[in-house]
Amino acid sequence: MTLKMAKLTHEIHRKGIVDLHMPLFDFTKTSVNDAMASLEADDLADGVLLYQAGGTDSVTIANRACSQLSVLASLKVSDGAPPQLNSDGSIAYDLREVQAGMRPADLEARTTTFVHDYLGGLFSQGDASLTTFYTDLDITLSAATQSQSNFLGDIALSMQLSLPATALRGWFQPRSGSQLTADQMTLSRALQRAWKRVLPAMYFQNLNNYLPDEATAALLVWSSMPVAAGMNLISDGTLAVDTGKDIYWDFADVTLRRAVAGSSLTVGVLSARLSDINSQLKAAGNSTAGFFQPSQVTQIVQRALSATGDNFLQSLLFAEAEIIGHKSGFLTKPTGAAGALEQIAKAISLAPTAPTQTVRLLAQFIAQLTDTFNDKINGVYNGLSDRVIGPMLLMEASAALGSTGAKPSARLLLYALNPGHTFHLGDFASGANPSRADVALTQTLVSLT
Repeated sequence: MTLKMAKLTHEIHRKGIVDLHMPLFDFTKTSVNDAMASLEADDLADGVLLYQAGGTDSVTIANRACSQLSVLASLKVSDGAPPQLNSDGSIAYDLREVQAGMRPADLEARTTTFVHDYLGGLFSQGDASLTTFYTDLDITLSAATQSQSNFLGDIALSMQLSLPATALRGWFQPRSGSQLTADQMTLSRALQRAWKRVLPAMYFQNLNNYLPDEATAALLVWSSMPVAAGMNLISDGTLAVDTGKDIYWDFADVTLRRAVAGSSLTVGVLSARLSDINSQLKAAGNSTAGFFQPSQVTQIVQRALSATGDNFLQSLLFAEAEIIGHKSGFLTKPTGAAGALEQIAKAISLAPTAPTQTVRLLAQFIAQLTDTFNDKINGVYNGLSDRVIGPMLLMEASAALGSTGAKPSARLLLYALNPGHTFHLGDFASGANPSRADVALTQTLVSLT
C-alpha cells in the first residue's frame, strides 16, 4: 500500500466561568482557551510535512470587557533539514472595553499604556502632544454629544494589534536539554524585567494612586526586587541571588520572601525610585509627596511585609511566577512561558519522526502560549486592562529568545455614543459594533508597520 496523503489533528478546549452575585453588584468572568494542531503529509511533495497550529484565548467580563489573543503558525519539515517556521502565520490581539458615563481621566487610564507602547510614533512631542490629543478629544466629544466638558458619555473602545508569526521565530529553534534550561532562565529574567517595569507604570500613571498604604508599598517593593533565576539563603543568612539553579525562586518561603524584600539590593533600587517619585509628586503639588522619599524606605518595606501588605506582595509574586512558569506543589514541569518553551522544543525535535506526539505538543504549545500572555496577565491593581500589555510581554520574551525585527500594527478605535442610544454596551464586549445612528463620533488611531 502506498500512502499518498494523510491528515492528523489534535484539539484542546478549556472553559472556566466565575460567577459572583451580590446586592448591587454582579460579576461574571468567562475564560475560553481553544487550540488545534494538524499535520498534512503529501507524498507528492517529496515527503514534506506541514504542521499547522492555531489557537485563541479569550477572557470576557460580562457587559464590561473582552481580551482576546490569537496565534496561527505553520511548521515545515523537509528531508534532511531542520523544521522551519513559515512566514504565513499571524498573531492578533483585541481588547474591547465599554464604560457608561466615561470621563477623560478614565479614557487616559485605559488607553495611555497602549498608545505609549504601540502608537507613540503618532505623537511627535511625546506626552505633551498626547495630552493635547486627550484635551481636544474632550472638547470635540462635548460638542458632538451636546454634553458638558469633562464628560465623554458612553464609550466603547477597541485596541487591536497584529504581527506576523515570524515574531515567534525564536521559540521555534532546536534546543538541547541544557540549552532549553538556559533559555528558560533567559526568558524568566526578560519577563521579570518587563513586568516589573510595565505594571507599576500602568498603575502609577495616575499620580493619585501613590497612597501611603500597604497596596502601594507592596507594588513598590515587588517592582524593586532583583531579577533572578533562582534565589536562596545560604548557611550564614546571606542572600544568594540569580543562582541559575531554578527558573524562578521560591517566593512561598516566607523567610526567603522577607529576606529578598529587605535585602540591600531591593532597598537600594527602591530608594532611588523614591527620590524620583518624590520629585514627581512635588512638581504635581500632590500632598502625599512626603510619604515617598528615600528616608521612608524602611517604613515602606515594613508596610509591604505587614499582614495586609504581604497578601498584596504574594499576589504580585504569584502572578509573576504564573507568567514565567514555575514548579510548585504537585507540578513537576514548568507552566507559563517556560512550559510553553519546553513543549515547542520537544515538538521541534520530534517533528521529523513522531507526528502524533508533535501534533499534540504543538496544540499544547499554542494553548499555553495564548493562555500565558492573555489570561495570566492579570493582577489586583489594574484588572482586565493589564492584559493589553500581554502582546508586549510576548514580544519581550520572543526577543530574549532571538526573534528580531517584528513590530506590531496597531489600531485604537473609539465609539462615542449618542445620548439616548439604543445600543447595549455589553454587546460590544461580545463582538458587536454600534450602528451608525447610535454613534455621535468615531475616533481612530492607526500605526502600520
